[in-house]
Order: sequence, then structure tokens, then C-alpha cells
Amino acid sequence: MIALTEDEKRMVFQLEGCRRYDVIQEIAVLCRYTRDHDKKDVAENLLKKLRELSEDDCRELICDVQRNYHSPWKARTVGEMIAVARQESAPGNWKGMILWHWNALIRK
Repeated sequence: MIALTEDEKRMVFQLEGCRRYDVIQEIAVLCRYTRDHDKKDVAENLLKKLRELSEDDCRELICDVQRNYHSPWKARTVGEMIAVARQESAPGNWKGMILWHWNALIRK
């Protein structure tokens, strides 16, 4: 397995899918349109690492990060909030997803 930096793990945590092609496309779009140079550097380094992996290794890495990563701070972006809800709503844990939706409705 490859080693990821904290910023790379945070980016992988927010990704929508697990398939190598989809993830690479999602990160490539981020690279192209972001104005934040730090995010762009992190995304480009992550792309290099993911392109070296096979489909199975890439899926395993992404699923592992999405399942086990815990941000050291509260979710600050929509992507992080969705990722946390996805993580909490793993099979058998519908309570986390229901609470997340309830909190989102109350905040409006």
C-alpha cells in the first residue's frame, strides 16, 4: 500500500466513488478548476499515486480511507459532511444517516 499524507486522506475521504477511473476523473476536475494552489498540489500528488495502483488496489485504498479516516476537526465543507454521513450510515447503522438528515433540516 502507498502512504498518503493527511491532506490526501482528507481528499480521498470526500470522494464520491471507489472505482479508479471515477476517482481519477473527479480529482482531475478538481485540479483543473480549483484556484487554491495548495489543494491543486495535493490533488496532483494524489493523482500520481492513484495512477500507479491497479483497480483493485485503488478500490481497497479508497474504501479503507473512507471507512476508517476520522478528521481531527468537525466537518467544515459539504463534501466532508456527506463523507461523514456516508461513513456513519454504513450497513447496519441507519441511525447515523437519519440523525444527519434531521440535523440538516433543523439548521435551515
